[in-house]
Amino acid sequence: MTKTTKADFALFKKECRRWLVKFGLVGWDVAFEHKDCDGSCATAALNASQHYAVITLGTDMAGYNFYGKESIKAWAFHEVCHVLFADYSDLAQRREYSASEHDRVEHAIIVTLENTLYANEKK
Repeated sequence: MTKTTKADFALFKKECRRWLVKFGLVGWDVAFEHKDCDGSCATAALNASQHYAVITLGTDMAGYNFYGKESIKAWAFHEVCHVLFADYSDLAQRREYSASEHDRVEHAIIVTLENTLYANEKK
């Protein structure tokens, strides 16, 4: 298959929303698109300061090994991870920032992972 379908897009959005909740990223305003991604399977356009993201599932999978539902789920997870790291990436791209600000953002990500992934390992 070289094209993603409306059903693929529905699954992609569902999985993205699941991971957004799981990572506690409920304060983000996230929109979804289903269109060509210029050679990518999926993308996330982020505005960290506004906590706004547009997550897009590509329509054209030509040149990729597209395997269906499991690939769609993996791409959703990947793009939501970009949202998870958005504040950290934004900080890293600044010319100047303080060590305390770096530490705050890094620990916010770690606490998120502790409260989600690590907490589930203890069950």
